[in-house]
Amino acid sequence: MINSKYQEELVEITRIAPKIVAIIDSERDSPGGVISQDRQAFTRICSDLEIACHVLDRRATENYPDLNLR
Repeated sequence: MINSKYQEELVEITRIAPKIVAIIDSERDSPGGVISQDRQAFTRICSDLEIACHVLDRRATENYPDLNLR
């Protein structure tokens, strides 16, 4: 769902909870690499809707052993 096709769903989320944050995996092929166009589109939509969106530096949350996401 991290692409430009779910703008309506994001709008609905902001209606329910006006202050939200999105944290997404970068899925980059290499450190410092470019994120996919789908992810770029998603971050643009978030920006337009005033959703704080952070793209992780590493490929996935599994690559952050110090995070306690449970």
